[in-house]
Amino acid sequence: ARVYDLSPGGDFHLPRQQACHRALSADELRRLFLPDAAGQLSTPMAQTLDVLRFMFCLCGLAFRDVRNLHHDMIDTHWHLTCRRSKTGAQLHLHIPPEARAILYRYRRQDSPYVFPFLHSDAAGRPLKAESALRRLNRHAHILGSRLGLGIPLTTYVMRHTWATLMLETGKPVELISQCLGHSSIRTTQIYLAQISAHRVETEVEDML
Repeated sequence: ARVYDLSPGGDFHLPRQQACHRALSADELRRLFLPDAAGQLSTPMAQTLDVLRFMFCLCGLAFRDVRNLHHDMIDTHWHLTCRRSKTGAQLHLHIPPEARAILYRYRRQDSPYVFPFLHSDAAGRPLKAESALRRLNRHAHILGSRLGLGIPLTTYVMRHTWATLMLETGKPVELISQCLGHSSIRTTQIYLAQISAHRVETEVEDML
């Protein structure tokens, strides 16, 4: 039998666990889109809510891709063309009316970005992507608590929520994969594996 080195840096490694990606239910998601969601909000909190709503409306667009969006990526027919920062896959997305209102709210003549506040702090100093994400998720957690959501709210939860609801309404994995900008169907299947339990339960209950 082989003897493993259990010391730090040795050759024994535990199997890597798959992350359990969690998503909001349809009822929880509706709370985020209510006109008075979470009550009276400060400017940073209102900005966070708008980003979360925008991400969902644009097929669960990832945070880094949302942060990198320029107004010149959007044509006169409200079609957005961009590349995923993670995979380089090209995305062609339609911007629905709910998301257009958010775009108008943050448009500034001195910035090409759709969301300028994701690039600078309150004092106008440059803000790195990691810092912007941490700040956004910190505010998202507070929003989620105010709304009584069952899981901690993050930008990643919004992406998984979009994918989950698409899957649970019977949309094909190929379509979900293209919208998410995944490099292969296999990636999407792995991505969805941990969040389709509710659909399995529903289908079994329907059969019974």
